Amino acid sequence: MMNLRDKQLFLETKHFKEWLEMRRIVENEFSEKNGLICFCGRLATGLHEMGCRKFQKKTSRETIRRLEHLIPKSSKRKRP
Repeated sequence: MMNLRDKQLFLETKHFKEWLEMRRIVENEFSEKNGLICFCGRLATGLHEMGCRKFQKKTSRETIRRLEHLIPKSSKRKRP
């Protein structure tokens, strides 16, 4: 069973190109979706989004979700 950090490390090491491409896509989608206000409630400038923990965490989670098919099935958490 892998937690989010393990999944991120796996994708970054084994599928680096796909990770970077998808992360860039997700960042752009979230940035456009937010408009003027970030997820944390502050003004959403490019500089703020690069350093905002909430924005970065949400971007990582969505990127992992979209690349879930690249993670081996034996590593995925089994749900009842």
